[in-house]
Parts: sequence; C-alpha cells; structure tokens
Amino acid sequence: MNNSTQDPKFIPDNNINTMLDIANQSKEVELELNENSHFFDSDADSHPSKELIKRYGKEYSDSIVEDFHNFDPKFIAEIGEDEEYETVLADVAEGGLEVVAFYKSFRFINSNPAKGKWGIFLIKPNIISLIREVAHETRHPLAAAYEAITRLVYIHELYHYKVDATCLQRESISLNPTYIPYRNYINGISMSNWWEEAIANYYGLNAILKSSSKYHCPLPLQHFLFDFVSRSPGAYSLGTNKAGQSQYRDFLSDQLNMATCPAITRTSGGFQRPSSLALDTTKIGLKLDRPNDKTLSYCLSLNKCPTFWITPPLSIGHHPKYLQNITLSELEKLFISKYLNGTEVVRTDHKFYKIDNGESIKMPNYHSKNVKTGEMKNILIKSGLTTGQFFQERQRTKVWRQGVPRSPTLSPRIASEA
Repeated sequence: MNNSTQDPKFIPDNNINTMLDIANQSKEVELELNENSHFFDSDADSHPSKELIKRYGKEYSDSIVEDFHNFDPKFIAEIGEDEEYETVLADVAEGGLEVVAFYKSFRFINSNPAKGKWGIFLIKPNIISLIREVAHETRHPLAAAYEAITRLVYIHELYHYKVDATCLQRESISLNPTYIPYRNYINGISMSNWWEEAIANYYGLNAILKSSSKYHCPLPLQHFLFDFVSRSPGAYSLGTNKAGQSQYRDFLSDQLNMATCPAITRTSGGFQRPSSLALDTTKIGLKLDRPNDKTLSYCLSLNKCPTFWITPPLSIGHHPKYLQNITLSELEKLFISKYLNGTEVVRTDHKFYKIDNGESIKMPNYHSKNVKTGEMKNILIKSGLTTGQFFQERQRTKVWRQGVPRSPTLSPRIASEA
C-alpha cells in the first residue's frame, strides 16, 4: 500500500506530559466536588469505567497500545480476488462505531483497558479489516480508504472528548458532578436516544464529505461511508441527518442538565426540566470546531486528546462473518426465494431464479453443504449488495425471516451479462 496521505497531520502527535496533566487536572476538580462525589466511586458496578470492561473484556488489560503515528499503513494488504475476508460492516450495524474504536475518559486513566492512558483508541485489527473491506468494495486504493476511515473514526471519538472536556469545565465552576451522572444515565437508556453518538457521527462524516485544500475524499468512498453511517444502529444512524443536528444538541444538552445532581432538583415525576438559559448555556459547548475550539480552555484544547492503536490478545472470543459459512439451503430457500423474492424460471443441470431487480441467478448445485465464495460473490453482484450489506441485512431480517422481501430493490452492482 502507498502510505502517502493528503493530510498526514490531521490527527495530531501525542504528548504524554499533556495527557498526564489533563488527567491530574481532572482529579483536582473531582476532589473539590460536593457531597455527591460518591458518583466517582470506581468500585461501584454502575460506574461508567466499568462499561469499557463490559464492552471490551478484561482481556484488554493485556492489549498492545501504540501511538497512532507509530503505525505504517503500507503494511496493510489488499484483499485478494479469491480471499475469504471478514466483514466488519455487519458488526458496526449492530454495535455502532465503537466496534472499531472507543474513547476512554481522562477520568479513568487508572482503569483498564489501557491502564495508565486515556484518549482515543482505534482497535487495530478491526480498523484494518474495515479499511481492506471498504477499499475492496469501492475498488479504491487502500491509501484512500485508510485516510477516509481514520478521519471519520477519529473525529467521531474526538467529539466524545469534547463532551467530556466541556463537562469538566462545567464541574470546575459549579462543583457539581456532570459527566459521571450523565454516563450512568446514558448506559440505562435505549440506543435510539444516544444523541451524543448521532452528533459524533455527523462530525465524523463531515470530515470526509467536506473538501479542502488539504483533503478530498473520492465520491464513491463518500457515498459508501454515508451509507455505512446510515445503516448504523439507533441514534448512530442520525449522523446523516444534517437538518436535525441542532435539535440533537438540544436533546444532549437536556440529558447533561437533567443528569446533574443536586443542581437539578427531583420531582415526583422524575427530573425537573432545567431552565432554557441552562440548556442554551450547555448547548454552546456541544459544537465541534477544529482545530481551535474557542469553547474549550487552552489546557483542554482538542489537539491535546491523544490517539492510540490498541491490539487485543488473539484469545479474545470472536465470531467472524465469512461468505463460506452460508449454507446452500439458506441461500436458496431464504435469501433468494424470500429476501430477493426470487422465482424459479428454468431448470437444467442448475436451477435459475429471476429476482426482484430482473436479474437471473444460477443456483449452485448441492454438491456440498456451503456455498463457494466465488459463486456467492457473483450472486451478490447481481443482487446489488456488497458483502458487508449482505451480513447487515441478514442480521436486520433475522436471517431473512422478517421484513422480506426487501423494499426497495437494488440495481446490480455491474451490468448484467445476460
């Protein structure tokens, strides 16, 4: 892979001293907080630092952590024509962008994963798999896919830092805890109301959709990654809704204020809604303006958030999604017949199905239990689906049993040879 990028310093270099200074400043503020400081009991099961352990497993304590710029992307290899590759897109459709990266608060620097560090962590094997898959599906160079994906993911996670830093500034003045009660609240509600994720995805998409003198993302990659975000779960998918962003910041401001105790008094029906002044004041800090965000103090500026690669041990359980794992029975009776609304039209030594977009598909013979990779790829091309979209739809439809046949139909990805 050609490792040249259009804007190599888009992600700043790490400064370990600055990383430790911010963590120490956070600790100083924490010690000054009022009697509600029990929210910071790191041994409590509800403590937000435990969510990182729940999601990524205690095995991440043995992970390899590297500075972002210490990795040379030229070692990423293209997917071979007949290579069985793992799809990451389907996992993102289920778990959101945190499948490939996460933000760890400076408040949790002494907790796993990556004990002794905080910041943005790109999960190396998952990001590399995603880069290879996107390059393969869009037929674009790995270097272009690498830069687009790392920009999107970095800005998404940087927004989480922005919210964290905004809360710390607020806490330093009010001496009332905000971030920990807010994270506790978010961990207990539906993903469809995670407004911070909607806004983070919006800014992440903007980082690749907006051209500048330093960077331009090829249109096919833009379209692919826009679709990638739109197929994400819950509020993550709302990152594509530009018109809704102001309202989402209103909702996030509401959540931050209503989770703050004891500044907001409780009523018999739950929380008393904060004043419009409190909401508007909070909302000011919920925009992201790179590189010099004027709503953050210099000591918490955006370029001081460190970025790392993290590689978990190979022992961590994982169930890859490969085309070769699809049975012929599922392919014919469920995917072709139900999802693609296929109808058998000809039978010779093979069955031929006409599917919803008018294409003709040759059904492989039952010489083995599972479909061969090449045969499956040809069928997906005619159906208009990529490998990642196939697994996303497989999950959405509960293995082709709900919401079928599909609507709308898709045109084939290449012109029919029929």
